[in-house]
Amino acid sequence: MTDHSQHASTELPSNILKSTVDATSARYERNMRAMAELVATFRNEEEKIREGGGEKAIEAQHKKGRLTARERIALLLDPGSELFELGSYAAYGMYEEWGGAPAAGVITGLGRIHSRLLMIIANDATVKAGAFFPMTAKKVIRAQNIAIENRIPTIYLVDSAGVFLPLQEDVFPDTDDFGRVFRNNAVMSAMGIPQIAAIMGMCVAGGGYLPVMCDHILMTDGSGLFLAGPALVQAAIGQKVDAETLGGHKIIVEEVSKPVKPTKKKTSATPASGATTAATPSGTTAAGKTTQATTTAKPTQTTPAKPSPAKPVAKATPATAAAVVAAPTPAPK
Repeated sequence: MTDHSQHASTELPSNILKSTVDATSARYERNMRAMAELVATFRNEEEKIREGGGEKAIEAQHKKGRLTARERIALLLDPGSELFELGSYAAYGMYEEWGGAPAAGVITGLGRIHSRLLMIIANDATVKAGAFFPMTAKKVIRAQNIAIENRIPTIYLVDSAGVFLPLQEDVFPDTDDFGRVFRNNAVMSAMGIPQIAAIMGMCVAGGGYLPVMCDHILMTDGSGLFLAGPALVQAAIGQKVDAETLGGHKIIVEEVSKPVKPTKKKTSATPASGATTAATPSGTTAAGKTTQATTTAKPTQTTPAKPSPAKPVAKATPATAAAVVAAPTPAPK
């Protein structure tokens, strides 16, 4: 009995394969060293990708008083939790003639906020000011598709210069390119999947389309939202205007979000019945008959109709206004 118990305890479960590897062999040592080198290379490349546009670009972002995309995500997630990043190797080795696009210039992944799992899509402003390369659009669309298939609420940290203009012909034409991003915004809204956009920098042209199609928009101090930036406005029409006046957060909040004031209807006096027609300055009536200015009858005074009380006009929403800042809502539990 004792021998049988000891024999049973040394047997492996049926779902575990018994290894015959000789850890002391020279071949095992060579394979182990080769694998360690590959893993080290992978980690180094991954760390390089995480630097985005590099140290100088990160420093430039900090000088503007802004955090990098990864720093923002770290503050956004629950303490002690990490981002499960998706597609960090997107656009790897591509666009070298333009200086490269690490992680395709956008960070996507799953993270927990107030214990709720959310999809996070954050433009990396250290990579060409967060511009959209062709692979950037595909990466954003893939993250949106994951959110749609699994009904995951999505948060966009927007800091984008729009389409990368030298490659704009490769961005729009296909079903999985830039325009599909906005189609997915509409699909997610129809499905009731919450979408929150935080504008955290200058969002120009195509970079401004996405946030206005979300359910709620937040804007930080110093951020902007416009189709054409100050430089393009000056080049097009010669007008010099600063970013805050053109589309800063104060303009968006104070002007775009204002309710439309109802206009009062104007009423005019009408001539009494049977009175002669008033003469025109040329001495003729509208019918062409000559008349004297002294024969005009005084119009009777009519009381202007009081305009009906206007119904309160609802404030513009992101679906109807270019950019409306909504009060932050607590994250769903």
